[in-house]
Amino acid sequence: MNRRLVPVRAWLALLPLVVLCLPAPVAAGVEGEVVRYRVAVPDPATRLFRVTAEFADPGEELRASLPAWTPGAYEIEDYARNVRNFSATDADGRPLDWDKSDPDTWRVSTAGARVARLTYDVLADSLDLDKSRILDDFAFFNGTNLFVYQEDRTDRPAELVLDLPPGWKAATALTPTGDPFRFTAASFDQLVDAPTFLGHFQLDSFRAGGRPAQLAVYPANAFNEGQRQRLRDSIDQLLTVQNGIVGAAPYERYLTLFYIGIGTVYGGLEHAESHLDILPPAVSQSFDAALPGVLSLVAHETFHLWNVKRIRPAAMWPYDYDTWQPSELLWFSEGVTDYYGDLSMARAGLFSREQFLGQVENNLASVDGEPERRALEDTSLDTWVDPVLGNRYVYYPQGSLTGLMLDLRIRHATGNRHSLDDVVRRLYAERYARGEGFTTADVLGFVAEAGDPDVRSFYERYVDGRDDLPVRETLALAGLAVERSETSTPFLGVSTAADAQGRIVVGAVSSGSVAAQAGVKAGDVLLAVGDVEVGSDDGWGDRFTSQYANREGAALPLRVGRDGQDQVLTASVRLQRQVQYRVTPDPDAGELERRILESLVARE
Repeated sequence: MNRRLVPVRAWLALLPLVVLCLPAPVAAGVEGEVVRYRVAVPDPATRLFRVTAEFADPGEELRASLPAWTPGAYEIEDYARNVRNFSATDADGRPLDWDKSDPDTWRVSTAGARVARLTYDVLADSLDLDKSRILDDFAFFNGTNLFVYQEDRTDRPAELVLDLPPGWKAATALTPTGDPFRFTAASFDQLVDAPTFLGHFQLDSFRAGGRPAQLAVYPANAFNEGQRQRLRDSIDQLLTVQNGIVGAAPYERYLTLFYIGIGTVYGGLEHAESHLDILPPAVSQSFDAALPGVLSLVAHETFHLWNVKRIRPAAMWPYDYDTWQPSELLWFSEGVTDYYGDLSMARAGLFSREQFLGQVENNLASVDGEPERRALEDTSLDTWVDPVLGNRYVYYPQGSLTGLMLDLRIRHATGNRHSLDDVVRRLYAERYARGEGFTTADVLGFVAEAGDPDVRSFYERYVDGRDDLPVRETLALAGLAVERSETSTPFLGVSTAADAQGRIVVGAVSSGSVAAQAGVKAGDVLLAVGDVEVGSDDGWGDRFTSQYANREGAALPLRVGRDGQDQVLTASVRLQRQVQYRVTPDPDAGELERRILESLVARE
């Protein structure tokens, strides 16, 4: 996954061979197998999609299921809760008997009908990467939310027809047919792996990594032409670099979807030939400052074209949409993808060496700041249950650091002749291209053969085990020196963003924080923190930190605006441990170590 829905401040922190598989159109020889879907938006004000699914030759009984989760978003969502007004008929409109066999499966008695037509509405009112939303002038959906499938037949090809309000258009990675509102998919997997924009939005066409590409942005005026050009150029640079790392482009065309939302929602979700990013309004308002963070997110999602969408853990091969599919390998699928996202930024010239090392520093601080040390494999499994202690997504920074260390170990042991790139290429060519998922044994075996014969010992201590990562000695393999410092600072526990009136609005409240215990809620307008008045400028946080340093336990009244009235909430100062790292080139490093660092982040 990359489902990093994080506070808006996260993007500010971001500053300091090969077989080519292309999607196939529906083959004429399997016409009877085609499942025909229609998605309509009869009235945007109702926030309902009207979905029709026609199954030819359904047999005596059709069991039609709606997915419970979306690949890449590792949590059960039970999308069937949003279905209403379900009905089943034959091709002539005669009703068919139906009931439910489980919460997300409809059992239809076909009475010998040659076609079973299912019709239902889906409520779409959620702003989230794996959900769907309808506004007055725009909508987007994830196919997992809308499309039922015949149990045990996710191989059936599909046709999708869109029935939209006048003037609306569509953007999707599904296979086009020449009709702008009709698309095909070779299987249910492909059908639901293409989030779709509908309505009024900006759509730009360009080339990225040598292939056709599109950039869809809602609202249409979120970025001006110059800003969109910078985004298009950067996507091209990233995909060109990443194609070179693995060996070829796995996509026929690529679609990037940007939804500029509300508050502080920020994150991305990968798909086989596209990805969706939800970004806060601050990205539009402070484009230059936000751009490195936005592109870092894009780089992560585009590298997922290979790692997780194609190089997929065996535990998730094939997908089972009915239940969770936990894997201990998310540290590789997500964390190593994060590492390659940062590498891609540097090699594309979008990060300086200092910015790349800043990402390493951020990852070190994030892992160090966890309340307890967890095995990296365990963090991969834990994400499905959303643990209440620690960062649910710690396998991102911890996995990224592990990817960096494996890379440096291979490079140093082989005199910089081999790298983790070789491992990624082999996983792609020898697992994905053969129609197989990969295992921990595959990773360890390929790393050992690339040049690190002692990788199993490393794995047992730092991936399966709970030992602290060997930071200093491993980064020294690239001529890098590491310094660590620790301070205690006042911690409030809110993420905020300025609204259109310049007010500071709370987007999220950290569980167990000072703000949470005081009763601060998302949507509150923050007016004052103790003696510090909160205004639209960015300086109130620094003033709060400075004024209440070393005042553990002091009274801290919080004044907020809620429902049109001011309220004063009672709190007290709490100091939080803050860990900082500094990673810099060591002037006394040897020639090999200097060459490793130079080649690691060299612009291509």
